[in-house]
Amino acid sequence: MVVLIYVGTRSWLITSIIILANATVTTAGGFFFVWLWDVEMTTAVVVGFLVLLGVMFNDGILLGTYIQEQFKTHPRTVEEVHRRVFLAGLRRRRPAIMTNATTLLSLIPVLWSTGRGSELMQPMVLPVVGGMVFDIISLFSVPVFFSWYWERRLAREASEAGRLPQPAPTLS
Repeated sequence: MVVLIYVGTRSWLITSIIILANATVTTAGGFFFVWLWDVEMTTAVVVGFLVLLGVMFNDGILLGTYIQEQFKTHPRTVEEVHRRVFLAGLRRRRPAIMTNATTLLSLIPVLWSTGRGSELMQPMVLPVVGGMVFDIISLFSVPVFFSWYWERRLAREASEAGRLPQPAPTLS
């Protein structure tokens, strides 16, 4: 999985860690919905988790790549880090929300269906719907993790150079 993330982002460590951390949140959402509906772990449920992880990695790679593009030049201040992460998150959040919304809207009829085949399709859809609901969290946590990483990096570089990093301005 890390190799696929590297191919998508050209970054081994930070992007992979952030996307894999969000995979746990999304997977937890899938397990929550499976538990909430009291469904046993079957092959259909596992297939649903595979679909969920594919969609989640795609969203994470898109957002992570766009944030990395914002950092092609090295930021000098924490305020600049916040501005770049905010702009990247703002530009990629809408497409990711639209992707999640269309997927969720298309799966809701399957979730509530009672006809023939629904006993197979409902367990497959549950992890996807649950994970997509929880995936909204990753739209906010990926930018926060990138911001945290760059703030730490600036602080480390500043301490090595013997100067203090410039703090972000406070809202007052």
